[in-house]
Amino acid sequence: MITILYDGNDSDKVFSKLIKKLAKNELAIIPMPSYDFETKYGLHISPTLNHLVEMLGTRISRLLNSYKIQYAFRGFDFARTNLNDLELILSFLMTICISRGIPLTELYERLTKSLDIRYKLMPLYDPPPHIIIKSEDGSMICPLDLTDEFDVDKIKEISYGNLDKAKIIMETKTVLEESKVILFYQISPITLFFLKSIGTLKKTLENFRGTIIYFLPQNLSVINNAILKKLGYDEGLQGLVKMAHEHIDAIILDDQNQQLISDLSEVKLTLYPTHYAFKTKDGINKFVNDLLKILK
Repeated sequence: MITILYDGNDSDKVFSKLIKKLAKNELAIIPMPSYDFETKYGLHISPTLNHLVEMLGTRISRLLNSYKIQYAFRGFDFARTNLNDLELILSFLMTICISRGIPLTELYERLTKSLDIRYKLMPLYDPPPHIIIKSEDGSMICPLDLTDEFDVDKIKEISYGNLDKAKIIMETKTVLEESKVILFYQISPITLFFLKSIGTLKKTLENFRGTIIYFLPQNLSVINNAILKKLGYDEGLQGLVKMAHEHIDAIILDDQNQQLISDLSEVKLTLYPTHYAFKTKDGINKFVNDLLKILK
């Protein structure tokens, strides 16, 4: 079994191609709730789950470009999140399940069947934690606002709410423990912060007997570099590796980044320099084939 920890923070060109070449019965995808947040009136929004459903669902095309719900209810706080109708429906369903104690495994099963998603999506925590980002003046910052234009100096604190209630789902924990490989799929600094913040998940990763591989992004966005610095690490991919190193066994990185390869040569991790050529179809296909050899 290969389990992918995914936060939707980077390009999906490689991801879509990769999962198509992996046997569905030997693949589990865990949407990381590291960017989950709640609105003032308690709507729980999971951007990563929303993104995966949009990418993998086959019965949703008409909803992707529809913003009728947001337009009709623009006086409510969720309208400011700029979510399309599908994302709002998913958020309402998630909120109902959390408030009524309906297992999220049931929600995920119903979603995959209803929307004809042919991959195993597994929730990690039930109920899921939600990120809390406070500004210097005490106001809340929506994680959807963390774009390259955002001034990270405005952030005073990043933490997670609902940790006292959040429990790792045993079925998901078992899949993690029994996997041959856990792949951190280009996950962001905030997701690494989440991994460090949640004790039960951290312990599961520490005790994992297989191989944990971090597929690094090709480069970091302005906002992710700024967040790394805010969290006390050097900017750039080397800082990202330093943040992740205690959780991982190996790194997949761009073979064109010779400086990073040199900088990491003394780190006690296996390095897999691989050619990142994501601008062409042939380049993506070659990379995915190389990635499959590493995973298998």
